[in-house]
Amino acid sequence: MRLLNITARAHPAGNRIDLSWSNPNPAVFPGVRVVRREGMHPLTPNPLTPSDGAIVASGTGLFSATDSGLKGETVYYYTLFPFQGAVFDVDLHNRASAMATSPYDFAGQMYALLPALYHRYDEAQGPSTDAAL
Repeated sequence: MRLLNITARAHPAGNRIDLSWSNPNPAVFPGVRVVRREGMHPLTPNPLTPSDGAIVASGTGLFSATDSGLKGETVYYYTLFPFQGAVFDVDLHNRASAMATSPYDFAGQMYALLPALYHRYDEAQGPSTDAAL
C-alpha cells in the first residue's frame, strides 16, 4: 500500500528530522513502521536485521515521527512500512530522505568577533537614576 504526502524535513534547531505522511486506508494497514539508514534506503522492516537500519517509530495511528540525536550534515534515508499485525507491506514508493543540519550559531560567532567596545551597548543597564515623575 502506498502512503501519501511523505515528507522528511530537517528541523531548524538542527540534529533532527521530522517526518510526516498520510495513510489513505488505515482500516487495512493501521500501523506504520519507520526505519532509518545511512547510505541507502532500508529494504526490510525486520528488527532482527539491525544492519538494515534503525527503527525510528512503530505503531498504529501514526501520521508523523521525529528522529532526533542525528549527526549534522549527514543524509539519512527512511522507508515507511505499513503493517497490520505481523504483516508488513513493502512499497518502494514509501521512501524519503533528508540531510540533518547542525546549529552553527553564526549570529553568535559574528557577535563574538565584534570589539568589546560595541558589546557594552547590548548589555543590560542597571536601574534608572532618574527620579520617578
